[in-house]
Amino acid sequence: YAEEKLGIRFDDSDMETCRGEYYLDSMAVLPEYRGHRIGHALIQDAIEQGRQDRHTRFTLIAEKDAPALQSYYSLLGFAPEEEILFFGQPYVRMVHNV
Repeated sequence: YAEEKLGIRFDDSDMETCRGEYYLDSMAVLPEYRGHRIGHALIQDAIEQGRQDRHTRFTLIAEKDAPALQSYYSLLGFAPEEEILFFGQPYVRMVHNV
């Protein structure tokens, strides 16, 4: 559907998520609420929910050209694992193991 609507081929896209991991996706904080540790609380809560379900590997992807975002995730315990191409854009898969 996306290929048809956007007119872009995605044959070369890597997998966004992998088997056995708890994938964090589509989390955002409105600009006017940033700086109040809301994002930190959302991520910590998501990790705790996953831990209750016995997950030990947590992942997310961050835009490759967003070093500040990658640094933020690093402060939360995520480490870069690999670069991937997703929907034609370069990302870094970041992992947090607990």
